[in-house]
Amino acid sequence: MAGNPKLCPGQSTMFWRPEDIYEIPCPSCGKAVEFFKTDIRRTCRGCGTKVLNPRVNLSCAEWCAMARDCLGPDLYAQVQEKKDLDRRREADLRALLETVDAGDGEVRALFERLSRENRYEGRLIDTDRLFLLKEEDEALFQKAIGYYSRFVARLKQNEQAK
Repeated sequence: MAGNPKLCPGQSTMFWRPEDIYEIPCPSCGKAVEFFKTDIRRTCRGCGTKVLNPRVNLSCAEWCAMARDCLGPDLYAQVQEKKDLDRRREADLRALLETVDAGDGEVRALFERLSRENRYEGRLIDTDRLFLLKEEDEALFQKAIGYYSRFVARLKQNEQAK
């Protein structure tokens, strides 16, 4: 932090709780990656994968007039980048959910969970976890992969049309 953390209760570790420091498994190799609530992404020490922090909490940067000074230009830019990524993912998730039939609530819930728990920066959902579902619930997997494949194909067509 570039600013004075004693003046900023949102960033000062003095106000943190134990759950503000946590580990999540690397999506590539499974090795634990330690995060602080203010980390946007970390590099896995096991395999070098850049892992997105699914629980990052810099909400103060959205409203605080001193955010750029407090966080510094690099971290502030990362916060803005993360916010833009979250907005795009939210819009894409809404578009994906619109393709799911009303009677397939279980598929909708699955997509929402896989999006919320996603640790991959370049993906809408955690497709690794989707494929793990194949052994647990083949029917749900087949429905979900069908919707998702059609959605991705439609996105690619739209990209090519531009």
